[in-house]
Amino acid sequence: MPSDRLYDAMNRWALAALDEGRPLPRVDAAFFGTRAEPARTGEIASLTPATLTPQALTAGLLAGVADELAAFAAQLPAELLAGVRRRVGAGNGLRRNPALRRLLEERIGAQLELAGAREEAAFGAAVHAAVCAGIFADYDEALDRMGRARLTEGDIV
Repeated sequence: MPSDRLYDAMNRWALAALDEGRPLPRVDAAFFGTRAEPARTGEIASLTPATLTPQALTAGLLAGVADELAAFAAQLPAELLAGVRRRVGAGNGLRRNPALRRLLEERIGAQLELAGAREEAAFGAAVHAAVCAGIFADYDEALDRMGRARLTEGDIV
């Protein structure tokens, strides 16, 4: 599959840039805006001959995504964050990009576990629909019956 080859190449490039300690361009990955600023666009800054390489650009883009994800986590209430024991990531972006996982772990200061199920958004939508349709009494029952382990209190997904 062509996308697999592309992901493989991008991961090799990004990991090489990170492992070698190359300087990275600063990438704002808000390509589709944000909720607060829907018209915001992505930007690339700090371009130099050293940062204008496939390796540095790929790592810089992933660093921008990691910055954005870490900023979301930092907005959680302190009392909620105080009880966090594990950090669980979901989605193909984290699953298919070891460089992104590495960068996000650096930013949150903790190891990231990947969710056990794949296609997490679709699975969550199916669980929610099953509960809303009355197929299951509640989310715990739906999760048990649909074959996915429940998260425990203190997990952040």
